[in-house]
Amino acid sequence: MNNFIKSTFLILIGILLLACEEEVTPPQIEDAEDKVVVNGLIAPSFEQINVQVSKSRNAFGVIEFDDSDIIQDAIVAISNGTEERNLTFDASSQVYTLPTTNFPIAVSYTHLTLPTTPYV
Repeated sequence: MNNFIKSTFLILIGILLLACEEEVTPPQIEDAEDKVVVNGLIAPSFEQINVQVSKSRNAFGVIEFDDSDIIQDAIVAISNGTEERNLTFDASSQVYTLPTTNFPIAVSYTHLTLPTTPYV
């Protein structure tokens, strides 16, 4: 019985010594560069092609999205392989837009080119 108490005591001491914590800080994640985020959905049934181009946000702390994250001076284009059209920025909705009457969407033939921005 005496050996059992000694063994239990030694195990508990070992656990307490191993359980000490050291604060670890993430490696400069907060100073990471902004990335360009392209958000849009293109479908033949839609009346408009709408694409939002913005800067990424830091994932730590409170995330608040405001108009300063929207990139308003990008060049956003859509192509079907033979024709290409630029989308224009609509300040009221904060998206790049093009009516599908000006550029019909065909299944499997239309694609959006990556936006050109001062941030890329």
